[in-house]
Amino acid sequence: MPEVQDYETLKETYNRLSGGVLLDAMDISQLQRDDGTLEHDYASMGLSRKIDVYAIKRAGDLKAVLIVDQSDVGLNLSDLLNSIKVLITDQSLPWDVLHACICKVATVYKSEQVPVMIYPSDYLESKGIACSRYYYLWVLDSNFSETYIQWMKKKININPIKLFLREIQSKLSRKLTRRVMP
Repeated sequence: MPEVQDYETLKETYNRLSGGVLLDAMDISQLQRDDGTLEHDYASMGLSRKIDVYAIKRAGDLKAVLIVDQSDVGLNLSDLLNSIKVLITDQSLPWDVLHACICKVATVYKSEQVPVMIYPSDYLESKGIACSRYYYLWVLDSNFSETYIQWMKKKININPIKLFLREIQSKLSRKLTRRVMP
């Protein structure tokens, strides 16, 4: 489990590269103080879900974070919840070291192939490693959805009732037109 300062390094690196909400969405800070509640909550519903987080360091400096996700097949969203996610914090990390670490943690999976998602993807390019797929992950912070909807309503001034009635009127009009025309 990475230390608190490792999380801060990861957060700084990610914010510099992206500035997005991926770390918040993955709730990596919560994993930092994992008390088994995630596994327990899923188990209470008859499902399995387990997350382990590892840090790759050299001379005390964080080079990468590996997030090893395991879940039931039914929960698997394009391998997002049943894969190894690697967040590179230092591009100088040699590929052979990262590859050895990935192989070591991949032993928890019971399959021949394990999806590995690496961010940023240019790490692979810089090491001359071919990548079979590129994914774009879009994370929506729904905490702001109500504010956005209210803003949009004001901006375009749509009355939902008028819109609904207009749609009904349009459908009725089409039906009448079909009946009248031979």
